[in-house]
Order: sequence, then structure tokens, then C-alpha cells
Amino acid sequence: MDNIIKFRGQSWKLSITRNMSFFHACMAVKSYYSSFAKFGVARKNELYITHTGMHSEAFFCESDIPKHLKSIYDISVAPNKLKKLDSVYKIKGKELLEASKKLEKNSSVLNYDNFVEAYSNLCPGLSLTSVFGRYTNEILKTELAKIFPKKNSVQIDSFISSITYPSGHTPLFNSQVYLLEFVVGLQRKKIAYSDFKKHIFIDKFIQKYLKKFGAIPVNFNGERWDYQQISKQLKELLKSDCKKELLRVKNNHKNKVLEKSRALLLIKDKKLKNIAKSTGTATLLNEYRKFIFCNASLAYRPMFKEAADKYKIKDWRIFWSLTPDEFRNLYFNDNKKILNILPQRKIAGVIMDPQKGYHVFDKLELRGVLKQIEKFTKQNTNISLEKELKGTVANLGYVKGRVKIIFDKKDFSKFKMGDILIAPMTSVDYVPLMQMASAFITNEGGLTSHAAIVSREMNKPCIIGTKIATKVFKDGDMVEVDANNGIIKKIN
Repeated sequence: MDNIIKFRGQSWKLSITRNMSFFHACMAVKSYYSSFAKFGVARKNELYITHTGMHSEAFFCESDIPKHLKSIYDISVAPNKLKKLDSVYKIKGKELLEASKKLEKNSSVLNYDNFVEAYSNLCPGLSLTSVFGRYTNEILKTELAKIFPKKNSVQIDSFISSITYPSGHTPLFNSQVYLLEFVVGLQRKKIAYSDFKKHIFIDKFIQKYLKKFGAIPVNFNGERWDYQQISKQLKELLKSDCKKELLRVKNNHKNKVLEKSRALLLIKDKKLKNIAKSTGTATLLNEYRKFIFCNASLAYRPMFKEAADKYKIKDWRIFWSLTPDEFRNLYFNDNKKILNILPQRKIAGVIMDPQKGYHVFDKLELRGVLKQIEKFTKQNTNISLEKELKGTVANLGYVKGRVKIIFDKKDFSKFKMGDILIAPMTSVDYVPLMQMASAFITNEGGLTSHAAIVSREMNKPCIIGTKIATKVFKDGDMVEVDANNGIIKKIN
């Protein structure tokens, strides 16, 4: 099922679904078309359709893709081009962080415009590393099957997971280690949770932790960690042997890096080696840009909240339904006519317009596309009767457990320790659940996807790219996740 959509005389292919705001989508489609060259990659056109301003389906234009993928391949096989890509990410990321800090301190027109520009300039990095992981994975699968004809598809997946493991650390990994090291110190001093209020250094640590890592679960629409959540994490960690857990976490990473080095020795093709190494680099860049955007998405919220108070609007999040230009006009020019747009944006679409920067479509204009999407969702009505499903192995392992289907944050409360997480795709706001989960299963995703990265860092069984896991299984199903063979099976 290719999920090809016809719209405005072009073919569009369904790419991803995300909890992503319309406010963000406007900057994304504009930059994908105009700013990809800064990353050394051919541009592409995308269509985003958002629901309630906060959930989006992304489509890309088929005609743009061949050149785009060719330029990604050129980067993946050339270390010098990859080094340049890494440099661009870091420069654009630093610019966005600086613009975010300035906007939070002073919501002036200049700071807002600079923030929007810096935000837009890093947006190509969102699509780039996601596509990178999926595209290079397919190349590696094809070529490695030729080199190792005796390996089956699951063994090839496992081998690819090994050779693309990143040597560096993600922000999430660093945040885990930071907490564990602190609790090791608490356990050494025999400080119990009930004694926390007696020690001011614990309060200072939590504040420092929040400043350093608090934005990790934000994603685009989520909330940062708060004091109580970190305090609760410390309480839970005190119940376990954190010295042993810290050693396990560090050794897991060390062993995977060694395993990667040994596996790469089995590949003689230089280009193929470069593709594997570049995919590992793209994995780290993927998590780097997520962390930058998590921080950036907090920067404009004080303006949204201030506008909500001014115009007596209950929920400031409704401003996610506006374009950056519309919000600018409302906030700085007090153009109250913009408020009339809000009720019309429950469903909206946006694509690049070379003259205007982006073109916005309302529900009426999108009705043809929405019917086509609805047709996709109604296909395979007997899918739920299936008892077994296959996907790509991101990390080996075997568990049995109860399934919980998580589409977005409103489903988080039903998740319990040891449950098996099934989602269309995970993102940074899923981290608290992933820490409790015994395994992860996703519909979407490649080697640089969030679920793949976190599963390897946490060393939990993970199967990605199943396409239909959220339709096959339902809450409470008892399942067997055999990530050693890439199979998820319903059991009695």
C-alpha cells in the first residue's frame, strides 16, 4: 500500500504522522523548499495537514524525491560531505538556541523575526536525518544480502543495527547517566528519600538537572519535566542498585561500540562502510536537532500565553493554529481580525508557495485529500484478526507482556510498568513510558528513528516499521515480542 495522494495536479506520498503544530508546519514546508541547499541536499516539496493545530500528517511530493535521495546518498558515501553536514547542523542549532534565549528574555519584533528565521533554517534537519535512516537502511539491506547470502532478513537487520550504532551519546543517554551518578552518591552517603528536605544540595541538583535536561520530553507540543517528576525519578532510582545499573548502562554502550567495530571489519566495500558510519552520525544528529527544537518550542510560549490572557482565550495552545506571520500580526500589531481565523483551523493544510513562502488550505479545499486519507484508514478491515506481525529489528531481545497502544499524550496515563509500548512512532515526549516499557513496537521508523535509538541505548527489544501494529493489536492483548526473529505474536 503506497498511500499515494493526488492533490493540485501532483502525486503526494504519505510520509509520517506526528504531534506537530501548524505553527511549526508552516516554517517546515517553507524551509524544506528553500533551505535544504544549506545542508548540501536537493530540495523537496511537502504538504502538511494538521488536526486541531497539533497533530499532522506529512506528505512529500513524488517528483522531488529522486534528486533529494541522490544528494543524501552522495553525503553518505563521502566523509568530507558528512563532516560538512555535521558542521551545518551544529552551526544552525547554536543559532536557534541563541535566538530562543533572546526571545524568552525579550519578546521584541526583532527577536521574534530572528527566532522564526533561525527556527526555519534548522527545519530541513528534521526531515533529512529521518529520511537518511530509512533510505540508507534499504541500501544496506540490499547490499549486505549480497555479501552475506546465508544470513536471513532478521540477521541482516541485526547486523545493520550493529554497524550503524552511534559511538557518541544522545541527550537522553547523558541525562540518564547524570541522574544515576547522582543517586550513586546518595546511596554511598546512605541518604534516603525521606531525608531530601534536609539537604539543600539535592534541591540544587534538581534545579541544575532541569536547566540542563528538562526540555527533553517537550518535542513540539509537550511539557518540560518539572521538579516533582525528577524528584519522583530519584525516589524510584533509590530503590535499585544504581552503581550496578550505571555500570550496566555504560557497559552496554561500550559493548555495542566494540561490536560495531568488529562487524565493520567484515565489510570490505569502502562505500558501504561509509554508509554505515554516516547512518550512525545521522542518528546522533537526529537526537541533537530534537533536543534543540525541544528547547526552541518553549521560547515562544510566553508570547502565546500573554496573548491568551490579553484576548481572554482559555487555552494558549490554540495559537499553534496560526502561521508565524499571523501570530506576529496579532501580537505586535493587535490585529484582532486574526482571532476570527482560529475556529477555521481545526483542520488545515500548508505547502510551499514560491511567492508567499507558504500557501494555507482550509478544510473545504482539503476535502478531496481527506477522503483519500479516510480510504486508507478503511482498508484492510480484517487486519485486527491477524495474530502475527513482522517488522524490522532495531534491537534484539525477547519478552512477553500486555500491550498498550499509545497514539499521543492523552493515552500516557494508561501505561503501566512492564507494558509493551505500541505506537505509530515514538518521540522524545514518550521517554517516561519507554523507561517503564519492556519492549517497543512502531508502525513507522528507520534506523535513525527515536524508537530505534532509545531501544539500543536502553537495550530493550524493539521492532520498527511494522506499518500496522496499532491496528493489529489492542490494549490488553498478551503478546510475545521476539525481536531475535522480528516477530510479534498474540498469545492466549
